[in-house]
Amino acid sequence: MTSYIIDEETKWKYLPWNHIKQRVNTLKYRIYQASKLCDKHLIYKTQNNLVNSNEAKILAIQDICKSIKDSYICWDKENYNLFDKFKARILSLLFNYKHSSNLCKSIQSLLNKIEQYIIFLCLESEWKARFRYIFNTNLHNDLSYRPEYENVISNDYLLSTQNNFLVNFKLYIPSKYINLIYIKKKFILFHISFLV
Repeated sequence: MTSYIIDEETKWKYLPWNHIKQRVNTLKYRIYQASKLCDKHLIYKTQNNLVNSNEAKILAIQDICKSIKDSYICWDKENYNLFDKFKARILSLLFNYKHSSNLCKSIQSLLNKIEQYIIFLCLESEWKARFRYIFNTNLHNDLSYRPEYENVISNDYLLSTQNNFLVNFKLYIPSKYINLIYIKKKFILFHISFLV
């Protein structure tokens, strides 16, 4: 873990952003690999490292501040720049619930959004690994699959769109985490509701 000296005088545009993004992406990739192996201990350990890493906190603050600036410029034509002093203060307040009751609602909301983004960074790779899917649309009814998906269930739905065009929808879901009997009941009810 790299330590950064970030105070109110730090210029955020001069931070080593390539190194910060590389560190976060490396941790996300480790979470992805551990999720593919279903190693819960390694997943939790790596997620804990990501949540507590300075790089993830800095990246989350930067991404949320940029998102706020971009959305206000797009919708309200107003420019909301968060100064570097304010970003350093937010970094010191992240995951620090002792001082959260003394803050105004807008800062609490901003802190909450940044914390949600950090949690999203932790869960994104895990969910991508566990719930991979392919949605294949094919007008010529050709079947295509990837050999890496051996332990999956597939459901084919043929829909006639116009005269003789058929669309083949294939949805692959990892069967390891799914109760197949429950899913089959849901599919039957789903189709009956559309036929009536």
